[in-house]
Amino acid sequence: MKPTARNRFIAWVILVSLAWLCVWRMHRLAPMLFSLAYLIALPKSAFQQRLDRSVLAFAAIGLLTMLLGFVIWKTVVPPLPVSSTERFLSQPIVIGLLWAINLAVGYTIWTRRKGEMTPFPAKPN
Repeated sequence: MKPTARNRFIAWVILVSLAWLCVWRMHRLAPMLFSLAYLIALPKSAFQQRLDRSVLAFAAIGLLTMLLGFVIWKTVVPPLPVSSTERFLSQPIVIGLLWAINLAVGYTIWTRRKGEMTPFPAKPN
């Protein structure tokens, strides 16, 4: 692993760990930290290349599916008391397990892509 790739991986691990700590403490910074971790994990070439229509279609379908899921969740599922969600996510074993799974999957992706944590590998020119 190159030094820059190693530094990016270390920064990714720190951001993911802080994000899971924020989830455990019910802090609102968790989504921002997860997003920053994903952006750090992307290679520089991902920011310089043009996106294909298939990637844009995949992202649009994913966002619409997520939006539809939120709408269905709010209309169909009765509201849960906040205390049950907080009680579940405040358990250290739950957050520790999710954190360990997240780091293991991230490390596996990182090593298979040789320092690039992108689900869409760059096309050779």
